[in-house]
Amino acid sequence: MNKYTLGGGAFLWKVGSNLSNKLLYLKERALSFELIFFTIFIPFCLFIFFSFARSSGWSKLSEKYKNKENFDGVIIKNITANFKSINYSNGILNIGVNDQFIHLSINPFFKLFTPNLLVPLDDVSFSNESRNLVFKFKIGFKEYPDIFVCITKRNAKKLGIEV
Repeated sequence: MNKYTLGGGAFLWKVGSNLSNKLLYLKERALSFELIFFTIFIPFCLFIFFSFARSSGWSKLSEKYKNKENFDGVIIKNITANFKSINYSNGILNIGVNDQFIHLSINPFFKLFTPNLLVPLDDVSFSNESRNLVFKFKIGFKEYPDIFVCITKRNAKKLGIEV
């Protein structure tokens, strides 16, 4: 006997069991999709965070200016800035200034590989940036002339720093 001569009930049972096998297969496949997604997504995010720290110069600055203590002074959070004129960060930078130091930090979600920095004002230079249309205030680091951060003049005024 083949599946067509078994009768209506047996035929439906055969079709139903095939359907349930396919559903189980799809369920197992969905789990593997989630596994694949997370095994690709998480390393990709780690790579992006690490690349930002290296290409922006943050890792070089953190070797000398790393800070784990709270900062006392005016802090402006979620600033959009330009690092080294090639890296653009949209609203992830926090900058603070007091009489002795400038504080730089990244928002907690993006903080991996980027510790807080506390740079003495004597090690920082301020200038106008003419190459950039939006970020015209340049904060440079005297010991690392190739590393700088450009912010808007409005944010510089809020911090109380001028050229």
